[in-house]
Amino acid sequence: MIGACGGEPTEPVAPGPTPPSGAGETPTEPARPSVSPLVGTWRGVVTAFLPTIQTVTWRFGADGVCLQSFLTIDNGVEFTSDRPCTWVADRSTVTVTYAGAAGPVTFTMDYSFPAEDALRLGQDEFSRVG
Repeated sequence: MIGACGGEPTEPVAPGPTPPSGAGETPTEPARPSVSPLVGTWRGVVTAFLPTIQTVTWRFGADGVCLQSFLTIDNGVEFTSDRPCTWVADRSTVTVTYAGAAGPVTFTMDYSFPAEDALRLGQDEFSRVG
C-alpha cells in the first residue's frame, strides 16, 4: 500500500525474488520530450511605415509561454509595449493566444534551413537573438 502524501510504504513490503544476472530487458533511458526549434528569442524590424520604425521581439518558452514585445520609434520618440501570450506549434504553424484576447491567432511558420537562425511568421521575418 502506498501512502497518499509521501509515497512511502505504510506497511513493510517483503522483497521479491532477485532475477538472475543478465535476465530481463536492458534498461533504456526514458524518452525526452523534444524541444521545438521555435523556443528562444527572435527579433525583426518593420520599416513599412517609414519614418516610423518598429522592432518586434518574440520570446517563446519551452513551457508554452510567450511574449511579443514592440519597440516603436516615431519621429525620434520611443514607445514600448508587451503582449503576454501562450503558444503551441506544429511543423508549419504556430498558434498564439494573447492574454485577454477573444481567440487565438495562427501564423504560418517557416525556418531557414539548414541553419535555424531565421524564422518567418506569416509575412514577417525574424532572426534568432537568443
